[in-house]
Amino acid sequence: MNNANASAYEAELYTAIRNLALPAREALELQPEDKSCADHLAFNFDEQYTRYMDRMTSLPEAAPLLSLQELDSALNAISGPENSELWTNAAFIHDRQWDKIRSLAENVLIEFGW
Repeated sequence: MNNANASAYEAELYTAIRNLALPAREALELQPEDKSCADHLAFNFDEQYTRYMDRMTSLPEAAPLLSLQELDSALNAISGPENSELWTNAAFIHDRQWDKIRSLAENVLIEFGW
């Protein structure tokens, strides 16, 4: 991403998505040890996604926007107390749901040209 041409909100969203796209063990190394990596990354994405959407002055093209919404929907689908087993660091590394999240995040980066 060329940060000189990006809004601050877009740059923060890019960082949140890039962190979700990282290999699991690499992402774990970047997070505070006392926090669930999955929870931290998902919360940060949600916060940046909401800020980006609230402050956007023009919509991105359809494919990038759809990829972003698909990532948000996939994270929402595994949220909630009934899915608490997916939010451990072990699940973040080994569960296929998180492989899907990483793949969707990588797709967002591609679609936005980041």
